Amino acid sequence: MTTVFMPLNRRARDLIVDHADLLDDERIPQVLLDVCAHVAAYEAVLKRWEERDYTEHAVPLTFPGDALTEYAGAGVSRLKVEQQRLLRARSRSVAH
Repeated sequence: MTTVFMPLNRRARDLIVDHADLLDDERIPQVLLDVCAHVAAYEAVLKRWEERDYTEHAVPLTFPGDALTEYAGAGVSRLKVEQQRLLRARSRSVAH
Protein backbone atom coordinates (compact mmCIF):
# COMPACT_ATOMS: atom_id res chain seq x y z
CA MET A 1 0.00 0.00 0.00
CA THR A 2 2.69 2.50 0.96
CA THR A 3 4.99 1.61 -1.94
CA VAL A 4 2.63 1.06 -4.86
CA PHE A 5 -0.97 2.08 -4.29
CA MET A 6 -0.63 5.31 -2.33
CA PRO A 7 1.90 6.89 -4.70
CA LEU A 8 -0.48 6.11 -7.57
CA ASN A 9 -3.50 7.29 -5.56
CA ARG A 10 -1.73 10.54 -4.66
CA ARG A 11 -0.79 11.09 -8.30
CA ALA A 12 -4.42 10.63 -9.36
CA ARG A 13 -5.58 13.04 -6.66
CA ASP A 14 -2.94 15.60 -7.60
CA LEU A 15 -3.91 15.41 -11.28
CA ILE A 16 -7.53 16.04 -10.34
CA VAL A 17 -6.75 18.94 -8.02
CA ASP A 18 -4.03 20.55 -10.13
CA HIS A 19 -5.98 20.37 -13.39
CA ALA A 20 -9.58 20.82 -12.29
CA ASP A 21 -9.63 24.05 -14.29
CA LEU A 22 -9.40 22.00 -17.50
CA LEU A 23 -12.62 20.09 -16.85
CA ASP A 24 -15.48 21.01 -19.15
CA ASP A 25 -18.06 20.06 -16.54
CA GLU A 26 -19.93 22.79 -14.65
CA ARG A 27 -19.12 21.05 -11.37
CA ILE A 28 -16.43 18.61 -10.36
CA PRO A 29 -17.88 15.18 -11.13
CA GLN A 30 -18.71 12.98 -8.16
CA VAL A 31 -16.32 10.27 -9.34
CA LEU A 32 -13.39 12.70 -9.07
CA LEU A 33 -14.51 13.81 -5.62
CA ASP A 34 -14.73 10.14 -4.66
CA VAL A 35 -11.13 9.56 -5.74
CA CYS A 36 -9.96 12.48 -3.59
CA ALA A 37 -12.02 11.29 -0.61
CA HIS A 38 -10.63 7.75 -0.92
CA VAL A 39 -7.06 9.05 -0.94
CA ALA A 40 -7.69 11.36 2.02
CA ALA A 41 -9.16 8.50 4.02
CA TYR A 42 -6.10 6.34 3.39
CA GLU A 43 -3.77 9.18 4.37
CA ALA A 44 -5.18 8.86 7.89
CA VAL A 45 -4.61 5.09 7.89
CA LEU A 46 -1.03 5.49 6.69
CA LYS A 47 -0.37 8.08 9.38
CA ARG A 48 -1.46 5.54 11.99
CA TRP A 49 0.83 2.95 10.43
CA GLU A 50 3.73 5.39 10.79
CA GLU A 51 2.95 5.44 14.50
CA ARG A 52 2.89 1.59 14.55
CA ASP A 53 -0.87 1.46 14.98
CA TYR A 54 -1.99 -1.26 12.56
CA THR A 55 -5.54 -1.63 13.86
CA GLU A 56 -7.01 -0.33 10.58
CA HIS A 57 -6.22 -1.79 7.19
CA ALA A 58 -8.97 -0.40 5.01
CA VAL A 59 -11.30 2.55 4.65
CA PRO A 60 -15.04 2.50 3.99
CA LEU A 61 -14.59 4.50 0.77
CA THR A 62 -13.66 2.18 -2.07
CA PHE A 63 -11.61 3.45 -4.98
CA PRO A 64 -14.10 4.15 -7.81
CA GLY A 65 -12.03 2.38 -10.46
CA ASP A 66 -14.85 1.33 -12.78
CA ALA A 67 -16.61 4.69 -12.58
CA LEU A 68 -13.32 6.52 -13.14
CA THR A 69 -12.53 4.38 -16.18
CA GLU A 70 -16.01 5.05 -17.57
CA TYR A 71 -15.72 8.80 -16.93
CA ALA A 72 -12.27 9.01 -18.53
CA GLY A 73 -13.31 6.87 -21.50
CA ALA A 74 -16.36 9.03 -22.16
CA GLY A 75 -14.20 12.16 -21.96
CA VAL A 76 -11.66 10.78 -24.43
CA SER A 77 -14.47 9.78 -26.79
CA ARG A 78 -15.98 13.27 -26.59
CA LEU A 79 -12.60 14.85 -27.32
CA LYS A 80 -11.94 12.54 -30.27
CA VAL A 81 -15.30 13.48 -31.81
CA GLU A 82 -14.47 17.17 -31.35
CA GLN A 83 -10.99 16.65 -32.79
CA GLN A 84 -12.44 15.01 -35.91
CA ARG A 85 -14.96 17.84 -36.29
CA LEU A 86 -12.19 20.44 -36.06
CA LEU A 87 -9.96 18.54 -38.50
CA ARG A 88 -12.81 18.31 -41.03
CA ALA A 89 -13.52 22.02 -40.66
CA ARG A 90 -9.86 22.82 -41.12
CA SER A 91 -9.51 20.68 -44.21
CA ARG A 92 -12.60 22.31 -45.75
CA SER A 93 -11.24 25.80 -45.08
CA VAL A 94 -7.82 24.92 -46.52
CA ALA A 95 -9.45 23.44 -49.64
CA HIS A 96 -11.28 26.71 -50.34
